[in-house]
Amino acid sequence: MSFLTLREAVQTCVLSRRWRNLWLSMPLINADYNEFFEMTDTKAGYDEALAVAVPMFKRFVNRLLELRDPVASIDKFCLWYSISDDNEDDTESQDAAANRWISQALQKKARVVEVYVDLADLYLLVIDHSVFTSSYLTKVVFSNVLLEDGFFKQLESGCPALEDLSLDDCVISGDEISSQTLKVLTIKDTKFSMEHKTSINTPSVTSLTLWRPAHGIVVLKDMASVVTASVKPSEFIDEFDARGLRQYLWALSGVKNLEFYYLGEV
Repeated sequence: MSFLTLREAVQTCVLSRRWRNLWLSMPLINADYNEFFEMTDTKAGYDEALAVAVPMFKRFVNRLLELRDPVASIDKFCLWYSISDDNEDDTESQDAAANRWISQALQKKARVVEVYVDLADLYLLVIDHSVFTSSYLTKVVFSNVLLEDGFFKQLESGCPALEDLSLDDCVISGDEISSQTLKVLTIKDTKFSMEHKTSINTPSVTSLTLWRPAHGIVVLKDMASVVTASVKPSEFIDEFDARGLRQYLWALSGVKNLEFYYLGEV
């Protein structure tokens, strides 16, 4: 059942008496709002279908987590989500729903949390970092989310077992990415604050991917444990000059396997 989506898993209850309640304790929750598009009017436009599908999806997930076996743990929580201003709820309440589901998964000892947001209306999911308190969480994957100041401090103090963090097309407003436990750090096409430099201080990371950081300046610190790195600084940031390029290369001077791409002028 762990290979099924959430809705498909619930539908297995009709197969037989033995299957009736299995979905209540499945270790993988794969919640995808796209499944609910097929239940909307096929003649409606995308925006109209989205405005119907997302509220249906929210009610479904809320009900499922409410009915779930209270003693059954969750191994992996995977959420495919969209935030729309055409929704019956405002964007803040849509954020709150997703964060509540993440919190519930962490309370059930989830080791992996993955959140992918479809930018249908260009709204990022604002992550509530206060929910990230778990001694079991080992991996986090985010796509199209906003990480506000304090997120990485909360991860460092609240999630002592976290080893793998992947950020794709996200927005980071804090001034430091710091962790003593991370071993794999992947950051792709992510926007950083233009108000200050953002430092990456991860002394235990052995695998680093930093691909086209946008807007702000990123400074690498304490990369002593990095064995494999793939780095491509953005050539569209005016402040990234020869000094910044030297800083990157110096920080990565001990890496055994390095891919470094730079097309700008220095």
